[in-house]
Amino acid sequence: GSDYDYATVKYAPTFDVAPASFSMFRGSVVSGNLASLQTSDDDRLVMRPGAVFSSGEPPIQVILNATAPTSSPREFSFSLESSASVANSYALSGSAEQKISLYNYVTGAYEVLDTRVVTTADKTVHISVTTDPSRFIQAGTLAVQARVSYRALRSTFVYPWLGRIDRAWWSFPG
Repeated sequence: GSDYDYATVKYAPTFDVAPASFSMFRGSVVSGNLASLQTSDDDRLVMRPGAVFSSGEPPIQVILNATAPTSSPREFSFSLESSASVANSYALSGSAEQKISLYNYVTGAYEVLDTRVVTTADKTVHISVTTDPSRFIQAGTLAVQARVSYRALRSTFVYPWLGRIDRAWWSFPG
């Protein structure tokens, strides 16, 4: 017999991948740029609503692009630190909905993974993908794509209101 207990400690690093580019599908940029998305520093990508073709379509939609470190991770996560603002004090009863979708390269369509009411203060949401994560990674190029959208939930929501992203990133296990 031995008086010692042994333990194996495994260190599993994660690779954080920031967006390499972004584009506005609906809406426009008020301030900020690609660097605004890369660190949590209160330097935000600020967006305002644009024209939409139906009332159900979010008037702010930004597409974030990056490259995964591998084509077949066992899991990964997408995280977003964001908020929304209301310019007029009497419109504070209004609220905005934020949707986070990842592009599914198997179906050729975005898959909504998170829908929530967004606050006026920055909050971070982490979305874990543990089931068939490779569907969100393009074969060959390793491209990954997220779409973040915002829409007003109440008619009392007075323009201009803004969607703001402080940081966005994918995390892959090492």
